[in-house]
Amino acid sequence: MRKSDFVLFAGTVLAVAFATPAWASDTVLFDPDGGGPIAAQNIDVLDLAPGNSLSIGLNGNSVAGSIGTLLFQANLANATLGGNPAFGFTFGALGNPAFTIAGEFQEKVLANIAGTQTFGPPVLNGSLQGIFSIYAQPTNGSNLAGVCFVQSCGGVPILTGQAINNSDFGGTFTFNPNAPTQALDQSGPNNYPGVNTIVGNGGFTVDLLVTGVNGAYFPNVVVGQTLVFGSSEQILPFKQADPSACFSSNAVTSCNQAGVASVGAIDGLGPNTMLQSDASLSFSRFDAPEPASLTLLGLGLLGAIAARRREND
Repeated sequence: MRKSDFVLFAGTVLAVAFATPAWASDTVLFDPDGGGPIAAQNIDVLDLAPGNSLSIGLNGNSVAGSIGTLLFQANLANATLGGNPAFGFTFGALGNPAFTIAGEFQEKVLANIAGTQTFGPPVLNGSLQGIFSIYAQPTNGSNLAGVCFVQSCGGVPILTGQAINNSDFGGTFTFNPNAPTQALDQSGPNNYPGVNTIVGNGGFTVDLLVTGVNGAYFPNVVVGQTLVFGSSEQILPFKQADPSACFSSNAVTSCNQAGVASVGAIDGLGPNTMLQSDASLSFSRFDAPEPASLTLLGLGLLGAIAARRREND
């Protein structure tokens, strides 16, 4: 498991108020009913069901230096510990608690060579960007309609974070430009008979900094902790999830960004690109420093700022 160091916020010399942390285990407590009769259990991974991502402004022909916005939405499938399911039920099924994940990040094409694109952060300086939220929901989100992934159906945010623009932020996507196109929706009935797609696959990984947490669901997760959000696959065509009609542009407002209607006649060659995404979220936990350490860190930052001002006078 990767351990992030310090995070440099956008601006001049604003740093995260955590001195060198003492790293503990990679497991956290998760209580799926927020303090109800289901007991909290140790987990190390939240496993997502296949869902949707939308890359706004990018396609298979985008050149190095192009920057786009990646939107993501999916249902939570289960929680695991050591690769084994930690809970004996499927989230969202038969009245069980349901959870969704929504996110919005900026991404940059680093290279596009022989059909393989590599991606990275828009800047590589440790700053924060975008938004990521886990919601407790009364029902699963609808991949086809693109609704009920955020607050519109009664969702309550239980964990929020932002992407860290570091060297762990990255992804790839490979397609054969000479391969024939296929129907975009191959998950059951074809709901979009007029939309085809290129064929390809890839994945992504991004570190997240926790900016807010509901302790009833995550009793020992703390603000400032890091998460690793990674996709085991981003594929075209869609074969396990329906392509979404719409997305949330900010992980808060429902259905304010068109999905399939925004990709053109051939997904992957039009103005935007939709991908079936299968992802997971893993945890890194640390023991927060003593208050005295935070005070010393703050004094040190003030001294550094004063010294810089004197040098510039």
